[in-house]
Amino acid sequence: MERALRPPGNWKPEYHAAFKALPIELQREIRRREQDVSRMMEQSQATREQFGLMRETLAPFMANIRASNNGDVIGAMRSLFNADHTLRHGSAGEKAALVADIIRNYRVDIESLDRTLAGQPVQNAPEQAMVQMLRREMAEQLAPIQRHFGALQSRQQAEMARVRAQATTDVAEFSEDDSHEHIERVREDMADLMELAARRGIAMSLQEAYDRSVALYPDLMQAVNAQRDAQRASAAADAAQRARRAAVSIPSGGAPTGAPNGNLPQSLRDDITAAWAAHERR
Repeated sequence: MERALRPPGNWKPEYHAAFKALPIELQREIRRREQDVSRMMEQSQATREQFGLMRETLAPFMANIRASNNGDVIGAMRSLFNADHTLRHGSAGEKAALVADIIRNYRVDIESLDRTLAGQPVQNAPEQAMVQMLRREMAEQLAPIQRHFGALQSRQQAEMARVRAQATTDVAEFSEDDSHEHIERVREDMADLMELAARRGIAMSLQEAYDRSVALYPDLMQAVNAQRDAQRASAAADAAQRARRAAVSIPSGGAPTGAPNGNLPQSLRDDITAAWAAHERR
């Protein structure tokens, strides 16, 4: 007979027995569905990150988008892509009309455009020449700084990738530990607590986040405390049993030397007392 699977972490403890009583095929199907839900959550996280990256990319140009498209980002992107498509695949007339529209809207100087098309240098106004010279000098002076920050950004990205990979491994190992049977139910709470701690500059371990998250749910806390009490009682009983075997002996001429008046300990308190006595004689 196959061993029953562990119940999903988001199931309440009172339903664990019912889950284990289900046929193994049904248990597998439930676990598969839980994994599908987790996978969808991870995929949506990647989508949110991509959306955030797109917002950062568009942020420097939002003033122009608001001025020309009333803040309609999607409309602005559609216009740009339509223009790119026309310039790549449109007819000669469509391309000419679009370029003429660009010249009018962006106030391109026709004479300068003509000279540029003819391969001749364009004579800029004195103030424009000064601006261009200043821009070149600033670009030359900023180039080393930009290279430095580029290398720093590359190192930061590599370190972030390493940290994420390690975090994925740690979370997987933590989740597979049988002592963390409520992980599926408290995983979102753990993420919130660890993110809040990180913003405050506090390092929080997975175990600490797990313990605090479990404490938020009275039913989970009751189950965990009951399990711990059972483990402590079992450990104490084992220790007492070992102490009895080590401390109580029956010589050939009389009563056991480990218990007064020839009586063996009969209660858990007597067992613990005997264990302490054996420990002190070592």
